[in-house]
Formats: sequence, C-alpha cells, structure tokens
Amino acid sequence: VTGVQTCALPISIGSAEFSGIVTVKMNDITVMPAVGDTLIHLDTLSATPSLGSLLFFNIKMKSLEMKSGFVHLSCSGEYCNYSSLLKRKKDSVSVKTGNPDYAAIFYRFFSKAFDLAPQNAALRELNLSFITDTFQTVLKIPDFNSSVEKMEGELVDAKQHCSWKMTGTFNQGHRTYDAMIYPLIGHSRLPLIKELFNIDAGFDTIHAALSESSYSKSVFRMSGELSAEGVSFYHWRISDDTVKVEQGKFVYHVTITPQSIALDSTSLLKLNQIGRAHV
Repeated sequence: VTGVQTCALPISIGSAEFSGIVTVKMNDITVMPAVGDTLIHLDTLSATPSLGSLLFFNIKMKSLEMKSGFVHLSCSGEYCNYSSLLKRKKDSVSVKTGNPDYAAIFYRFFSKAFDLAPQNAALRELNLSFITDTFQTVLKIPDFNSSVEKMEGELVDAKQHCSWKMTGTFNQGHRTYDAMIYPLIGHSRLPLIKELFNIDAGFDTIHAALSESSYSKSVFRMSGELSAEGVSFYHWRISDDTVKVEQGKFVYHVTITPQSIALDSTSLLKLNQIGRAHV
C-alpha cells in the first residue's frame, strides 16, 4: 500500500502501474481525513493525459475511466470531513497587483475545465452522498459515457426514487457541448436545491449548448443557448404558489474584456406562459 499527502489529506493507493506510455491505472484509492468519515474511495481508476500537452507542461485529459466508488460529504455540528480542503495555509499571503483581468481569469478557468474534462470517459457505479445533521442526500451515477460521437449518462436520486437522463455531444478540442437533460419518470424535484436553499424546483426538459468560443487580443467571447420546458419553482419569498414557466429560451453572446463583462445586444431571452400553479 502506498500513500501520499496532499491538501492536508492522506491518499492511500492499493496498487498503481503504467499501461503504455502515459496511461496510469490505480486500484483501491482512498482519501481519508484525519477526523471523520472517508471522503473519497474508488475501486479502479484509469487516466490517460494527452502526450502533446505534457510536452508543454500542461495537463489535458484524453481519457478517464472510474468504476465503483463514492464521494462522501458529511457534516456533524461545526465539523465537516472536507473542511481541510477549504482552509488556507497559515503561511499563504495574498498579493494584489492592481485590477483583475476578467478576460484572462475567465479564459484560464474555461480552458482548464475543458482540458480536465476528457473526450473519452466511462464512469460506472459512482455515488455522491451529502449528509448533515438536518438532511441526507444520495445521488448515484450508474453509467456515464462520453466519446467523439456522443455523450450519455444517468443520475439517480436515491431518496426521491427518481432519475434524470442526459444525452448529447461534447467536443474537447473545439470546446463545445450540446446536452439535453430530462427526468425519466414525470416531473421530478431537483436534488439538493430544497435542502440547501429551501427552494422546490424541477423541469420537464433542459437543453444547454455552447456553440463557440474564442480568446484573442485580451478579449474572450462565447455563444450558446439555454432553453427549458415545464420549469417550476417555489420559494415563499417569491410567491405563495408554485411558479411555472411553460417554455423559456436564452440565446447568449457574451463578451469579456480585461475590465468588463457584457451581454451582446443580439442575445435573446424569451419566456412563454408564466403562471402560478397550486401544487
């Protein structure tokens, strides 16, 4: 058994080996905080970074496979088993060097998100649980697959006994995606929204797409679409009854400069039949 220490959390790895030039395979991976429940456990993990990106000292995931594991977030009283991940080191010093460059910051996070999201992915039997003194939520990913041709997966809320399906496409190189999400059985309440924000929310279908993006001469631009049908939400501060939007569509064109974030005038927001429904 091997172990490493990172982010104030010890990581235990049962076995690890290389397959080919850059593929790393690991078994029995556990992240255990000093106090509290196990944070992460994976039976098997196989990751292949892009060899070309490594030559330029950048990590870009080419493929990822994870099987049989969980992420367990738990809080009891004032202590959470992930608290050490949120603590800043005592010797860390924040240095401000003028105004932030919004375009550069956003592009850096945007690029890293696509670099770490592999084009080819296979996830099997993964669970996410969040337990506090007041609520318990368990989400399951029985199966998720991503390739050049398509992206498809399922999310199950074990507490509500409902699930959602996602289908679409994802292109890491072009940095685009097009996904449709819908509940498999009727109109289902979104998980964690009620527990964290005391909001009941759900939908019949959601379509999200990022069609293009660019970063040139310190200006970042991106365009896409977000649409939904059968959206409902309830919070006592908004309305006495559940608010329902039959159809909604938002076509966005965003421009980010070093000093500003702007929504282009060609962007479009359309809502159809907003009303209140007694639920």
